[in-house]
Amino acid sequence: MGTAYPSLLFFVRVCAHGRCYLMKILFSAPSAQLKQAKKALCARLGQSLPYAKIKIDARNGFLSLVLDVDADPIAAVQEVKLAAAALGITLVRVTAEAQADSSSPYKGLFKKEPRTIRFSAFVAILIAAVLLCSAVTFGIAAVLYSHPTDYFGSTLGSDEQEGENYAEKIAMIDFLFKNYGLYDANGELLLDEMLRAYAVATGDRYAAYYTAEELAAMKAEMGGNAVGIGVSVTQDPESGNIYVIQVFSGSPAEKAGVLPGDVITVIGSKADGVRVLDVGYEEAMNRMLGEVGSTAVFVVLRNGEEIEFSVERAAFTSISVQGWVSESSPEVGILRITGFDATTPTQFKQAMNDLIQKGCKRFVYDVRNNPGGEQRSVVAVLSYFAEENADVMSTVTKSGEKTVTKAVPVTYTGEYASCSVKKEEIGMYCGYPVTVLTNGRTASAGELFTAALSEYKIATLVGENTYGKGVIQSIFDLSSVGDYYGMQLSGGFKLTVGYYAPPSGVNYDGKGIAPDVPVELDPTLAHKNLYLLTEEQDNQLMQAIQTVLTK
Repeated sequence: MGTAYPSLLFFVRVCAHGRCYLMKILFSAPSAQLKQAKKALCARLGQSLPYAKIKIDARNGFLSLVLDVDADPIAAVQEVKLAAAALGITLVRVTAEAQADSSSPYKGLFKKEPRTIRFSAFVAILIAAVLLCSAVTFGIAAVLYSHPTDYFGSTLGSDEQEGENYAEKIAMIDFLFKNYGLYDANGELLLDEMLRAYAVATGDRYAAYYTAEELAAMKAEMGGNAVGIGVSVTQDPESGNIYVIQVFSGSPAEKAGVLPGDVITVIGSKADGVRVLDVGYEEAMNRMLGEVGSTAVFVVLRNGEEIEFSVERAAFTSISVQGWVSESSPEVGILRITGFDATTPTQFKQAMNDLIQKGCKRFVYDVRNNPGGEQRSVVAVLSYFAEENADVMSTVTKSGEKTVTKAVPVTYTGEYASCSVKKEEIGMYCGYPVTVLTNGRTASAGELFTAALSEYKIATLVGENTYGKGVIQSIFDLSSVGDYYGMQLSGGFKLTVGYYAPPSGVNYDGKGIAPDVPVELDPTLAHKNLYLLTEEQDNQLMQAIQTVLTK
C-alpha cells in the first residue's frame, strides 16, 4: 500500500549522457495492456526513439516520454502511438510540459502553467479521515498510529481492484480544466464538492463531508451550544411561515420579547425585508442565521398585529428536554426529549426533579421525531434507570471488536461535563412507572433509549415502529489530523464505524423497535405539527398517558 506516486504535473529538468531534456509528454493506457506489452513496447521505442527517456508505470497506467531540445515532439508522439497500437495498447496523450526559458524552442507553446488544486491536501484528507477521531456522534473513536502516506494506494475504496490511478486521474482532469476550460474555477469549492461526492458514493447513507464552518456548527450543536437569537421553530403547516415553538430561557429572543406562538413572516425590516413565502422556508431560515454580535431583523405576526424585532445574535444553550404536568392527570409528568446532546442529561434531571416536586409519580417520555445524538449523553440518561454495572449498550466495529458500556460512575470535563454520572445517580429513577412514546422518526440514540428502558422492564412502549438505525457514526476532525502529521487540513468527515445494540445485544438496524401498544397518529392530524397539538388533540399522547396510569 505504500505506493509512491509519480510526479505528473510539474516539469523536471533531467540531464542524462550530457544532454538536457526540456520536454515531458505523458500518456495513459489501461494498466492490464501495459503490463502485458511493457517489455515489447520498451524495446520498440528504444530503437525508434534512442534520444528519448521512456518510463512505463504499468500498475498505474501511465507512460512518460522525456525529450531533449533537438527532438521533434510531434514525430515522437506519433511514433509512441504507432508502437502502442501495433501492440494492442489503447494509448491516450494526457499532457505535455516544456521548460519555459528563453533557450527553449518550445517556449510559448503552452500558454498556462499546469497546477493542481492542492491535490496533496485532497489525498491527505481522504486518507487521514480514517486516522483520528476527535469528536463522536453517537459513536466510537479509532486511532491508527501511522503516517498517512502508508495508506496511499493507486485505487479508491477498500478493494484492490485493477483500474485507473485515482490521484493522477483527478490531477489530469484538473489540469485540462485549468489549461483549456473557458471558465475559471474556485479550487476550495472544487475540493469541498469532490469530498462531498466521495462521502455519497461510498454507499454509507449517513456519511458526509463538512467544511470547517459546518463542522464547527455541528460540534456546537452536539455540545448543546448554538449561535442565534435562541428560539425553536418549525414551518407553520397552515401559512408556510416560520412558527416559534419555544423561546429559550435567557436567550436574546426572550430578552427582546419574542413569544412562543409568534409567526415570523418577514426577514428584515417592514420597509425593505423579504417575505418568508416569497423566498421559501429554507432560504428564510438561512437568512436568520449569523455570527455572534450580528443583528437579526425580522417581523412577527402576533394576534393580527405585525411587530418588528431587532435582536443581536449570541451563544446560548439549546433546550432538548421539556417537561410539564399532564392536563388530564396531575400525577403524570410528560417529558419531550427532542435529541441527546451534551446538555441533555442535566436538562433531563432538572425536568424530572421539578415534576417529582410537583407531585408526579408516573411519566411519559415522548421521543417521537427524536433523531438521536451523542453516545455519552444517552448513556448518562440511561444510567439513571439502570442498576450499577448493568449493560447499557454494546458496539461492534468493522474488525469485529466488541465493546460493552455499563452503568458506572464516570466523570467528564469541559463541554461534556453534563454527561458525568455520580454513583448515587445510577438507578435513581428506576422506581417510577413509565411509557415511552415513539414514531417512525424515533432513531439512533432515541431508539437505544427506548429499547433499554423496555429491556430493563421499566417502560411500556406506545406508538409506532421506530426508524431502525442501529449503526454508529463518528466525526473525524481533519484539523487535528493535520496538526499531528504536519499537514494543513480543515473540515471533517462523518462516517459509519460500527453497529450498536441495546443491553440484550440484539441489533435492530433496518428493523426498528415495535411498540407494546401500537397506535397510529389520527389521520386528521397528518398534516399538523406534533409540537402544536394540544394534549387532547394528540391521540398518541393520550394513549401513552392512559397506559402509564394502568401500570
